[in-house]
Amino acid sequence: MLHKGMVIIMINKKGQWGTIAIIGIILFLLVGITIAGVIVANKNGLFGDKKDTIKPPTLNLYLKAVNSDNPEISQDANYMIDYTSSNDGNKTIESSGILTANSYTPIEGIRADVITHVRCWNENSYLNTANLIFGTNEVNSNISTEDCKLFQIGNLEVNHIGDFRTSKLSDIKLNLTSRDGSFYKIGLCFAWTAGIIDTNIKGSISTCQDGIWKNYSFYNITSKKYTQLKDGTYLCGEDNFQECESVSGSLCKPKTMNIPKRLENKVDSCQYLGDILDPNKNKIIDLEVKSDDFKNELDNLKIYIIDSDRRFDYSVQDFRWTNGEMEDIAAPDIIYQINYAS
Repeated sequence: MLHKGMVIIMINKKGQWGTIAIIGIILFLLVGITIAGVIVANKNGLFGDKKDTIKPPTLNLYLKAVNSDNPEISQDANYMIDYTSSNDGNKTIESSGILTANSYTPIEGIRADVITHVRCWNENSYLNTANLIFGTNEVNSNISTEDCKLFQIGNLEVNHIGDFRTSKLSDIKLNLTSRDGSFYKIGLCFAWTAGIIDTNIKGSISTCQDGIWKNYSFYNITSKKYTQLKDGTYLCGEDNFQECESVSGSLCKPKTMNIPKRLENKVDSCQYLGDILDPNKNKIIDLEVKSDDFKNELDNLKIYIIDSDRRFDYSVQDFRWTNGEMEDIAAPDIIYQINYAS
């Protein structure tokens, strides 16, 4: 039998459990709200851990391609604008397209807080790179006006001294002179007839004009790590890459040059010098020609003189020197023939 007092006690216990349940729910909700608040506050940087999300400053660049010798003359040209990351050395392309002669082409949204590389070229000029550092006035005004200089492709004059008629091992001096412009990164390909056994360039050396040949492309100052190039590849300056058999300071002995695909089945061998001829400058190349005792008036030596230019290589996301392989870029290939009777 239950007494009245016992009923009252049971009712009070039920009320206590209900109250505890309500308090628990409230506490759960408060904890959830607090956690959510912490997450939101952290995202908004209220605890000092938020990374800087300020957008880098940009400006509008007005660009025109002009002749390097006479800036009053402007030309149509291709262009590409990029910058190099200070963290990993990777290039980011900001803009590319066509520049129109006689006017400045507006290019919007160019980063203003990095070293900007502006490159331009056309069918009559070699690719040229200008490195831009924008000043405070340009950043504040949001405008910069720049000329990109085009270096004219020269007309190559060729002559020689010597012959292969009188000896089985002959020395021939090939004289190259660039007129009305430059001739970049000389390479020679040889095609000979049955009386000739072989032709080689004697003592070919490529000199770095911008310091020494390096086996890395980028040095991260913060991590003190180098971005190494593949074995046998060296860099002079910013984008002058070359394959070398050996290197000593500023001197590179070039590797044997592969025959460009457009000259396959036309030539017997190719050799790369890598020299750049400035306007009205010349270079004498010493050739050694081996021949047999049965050479005659029908024999000749054809020399294909080719140049190279820089183009963007998407496989490595960088500019590389190329002779065009299938396509004859920059200066047209020049064929110079030395006959038996020369």
